[in-house]
Amino acid sequence: TLRATSARHLPGAAEQRLEAGQQLEGVVITLEAGAAIAGRVVDERGVGVGEMSVTSQRTERTGEVEIVRFSDEEAAVTGADGSFVVAGLEGQRATLKAYGDGHTTAIQVVEVGAEPVVMRVQRLARISGVLVNETGDPVAGSRVRASTDGGAEGGATALVEDVADLAKRPGAVRIKAEGEAHLPIERRGLRIEPAQHLEGVRLLARAGASATVEVVDESGAPVAGARVDVKRAPKRQPDGMRFEARVGGEGPSDFVLGDRRKLGSAETDASGEAAVYGLPAVEAVFEASHPGYAAADPQRAQLPSAGSVTQRLVLREPCYVDVRVLDAVGAVAAGASVMLRSASPDAAREGDRRETDQQGRVRFGPLRAGDYTAVLTRPPEARRLGGMMMFVGDDEAEIRSSQKSVTVAAGATVEVTLEAPVLARWRGRVLGSEGAAAGVVVELESMADPDAVLGFGGRQQTTNAAGEFAFEGVESGRYEVRYGKPGQVVKAKYELEVPAGVTDLQRDLTLRTGSLRVAVVTEQDAEPVAKAEITLVRQDAAGVAGAKDGKRRPQRVMMVSVVSDGSSGESTSTMTFGNQRVSTDEDGVATFDDVPVGDYTLRVESSRFAPLEKEGVVVVERQLTDCGTLTVAPAGQLRGVVEDQDGKRAMALVECRAVGGEQWEHHEVAMQGSYRVRGLAPGSYEVRARAIGPQTGEPSQPVQVEVVAGRTEVVDLKVTR
Repeated sequence: TLRATSARHLPGAAEQRLEAGQQLEGVVITLEAGAAIAGRVVDERGVGVGEMSVTSQRTERTGEVEIVRFSDEEAAVTGADGSFVVAGLEGQRATLKAYGDGHTTAIQVVEVGAEPVVMRVQRLARISGVLVNETGDPVAGSRVRASTDGGAEGGATALVEDVADLAKRPGAVRIKAEGEAHLPIERRGLRIEPAQHLEGVRLLARAGASATVEVVDESGAPVAGARVDVKRAPKRQPDGMRFEARVGGEGPSDFVLGDRRKLGSAETDASGEAAVYGLPAVEAVFEASHPGYAAADPQRAQLPSAGSVTQRLVLREPCYVDVRVLDAVGAVAAGASVMLRSASPDAAREGDRRETDQQGRVRFGPLRAGDYTAVLTRPPEARRLGGMMMFVGDDEAEIRSSQKSVTVAAGATVEVTLEAPVLARWRGRVLGSEGAAAGVVVELESMADPDAVLGFGGRQQTTNAAGEFAFEGVESGRYEVRYGKPGQVVKAKYELEVPAGVTDLQRDLTLRTGSLRVAVVTEQDAEPVAKAEITLVRQDAAGVAGAKDGKRRPQRVMMVSVVSDGSSGESTSTMTFGNQRVSTDEDGVATFDDVPVGDYTLRVESSRFAPLEKEGVVVVERQLTDCGTLTVAPAGQLRGVVEDQDGKRAMALVECRAVGGEQWEHHEVAMQGSYRVRGLAPGSYEVRARAIGPQTGEPSQPVQVEVVAGRTEVVDLKVTR
């Protein structure tokens, strides 16, 4: 897939197939001009600002993948008087973003073709001061950050929904300092004016709690060089949600998942003691590790707001697991990938992965005494999603039938042999209405794990010119097979059973498809509704194996990416996987191509209109199913802010459901503490939120609200974390 972008055109792409060694020339990518918007970027004085970047938000869909992004590559640059022209637009409305060095960021929703747009930014201010401890001495080495109250950290940018919100931000800022020797300190109530240099700000760092940790072996002898980590006691992650953040820089990446951030760490001295300072008043977990010992049993303790606590951690006598790997014919397997993880239900699912040496052996340890599981794994394979090749998921694929359990006593070394099972080669052809179907993407995913999010993992192959494909090394068991053309929104499905002991399996797939068309108009005046989301749901969606309750609920995965150049320039994108939907055009018409034959329910959703369903939609091979014209009624919406127990805006998942309903159906992520739920049918609803991110908590108490067509109801929510 070749993709071209331009600041003056709509994006364009061309699909090409390359054979080994082929050199392809003369490829043409045609870009359409689209609509354009003219305007100016001015500061708070009304003075035009030059060298500002202005870009528009784009929404692109490829099959089940939806990408919403602001791209620095497609930005226009303002002239000396702040004037700009953003081209390559489509639709009636556009979301513009203006940003640049020395100024805040403005985001504004505008009408395409309206009067010239004025986007207002503010000149950034400067703040300087000193951080001191409780005795008045300066504190070096702490990280100090400034942000607008309720805004983005760093102070360089503050995202707002539209230009009117700028008037609501009175220039209040907060300063936050974090360091190893003191508690995090935050000062609010400071006010700055544009381009002001606020000097002499004084921050007082309080010591907080400290911990003296003694680390000994099982005989009571002190252990020097042990690492002591103090972590916040983990909380339960929200059901169906996982938060993961990766921050990359010049050095090693910092990885944050759930509640794993450390509150502090230290290394024991010759007496076996380590001191950790600047600890907050929370429930904490104390851990200790050393290369020559098994890890100590973690200890929980409630930290005070001030003062010191003591802990004693005992490193255990180490034990080891020696794994030998044999291939399917009994020969030693060098370079085999082995995973060893604790069998304890309280342990993390991820384990220690290592490769065997030339003798097919690998040692794990030092370990704590207990029960473990050893299993062979294969490396993850890249998948094509939305025109890109990506790795989905963190864990390497396990060869489940190779798994063995092992119990290790303290001080012991246990040997275990893993035997690679007989793996099958599944080959076949995809046959369409006119014979062999080339370029069809076939996805193979195991149904053995009931907790797996099917459709986002597994392996993938593409048929050749003869419609052929092959998967090597397929373990016995049941699989879900999804297949279709690139960009095909609704995929065909097939359940594959691979018998044990089979080395070669021949199964062909049949791709029988039709098309579907629907028009959407307003109930009041029969005007076409553009950009309504049309979804097709299979009538046989229930009863899919692998679901605990026999039902297969819709599953979506969202990835948010922010790439910054270190100053004000950044590209942001949100990718959502699992959307089996298309949008209506300017005439209110949506068409699904290559829909597998069968019975469906058609759903219509829009930000301005109430959702609508049409059941009993039948797709017939090589025929167009015309669903006629559907009318939608006006909807209402909800908006508000989510704050935590300290009054800070919190990243949260906002959910709502009709009063009396069982399932929480509408889900919106409040990225910076603000949310908006659109397209709600008039009626009574319950709304709640739960914090997501490095610290999570229980859902808030539901708030009941009455939604009225054409109106926006405001519901502010409080979460704990």
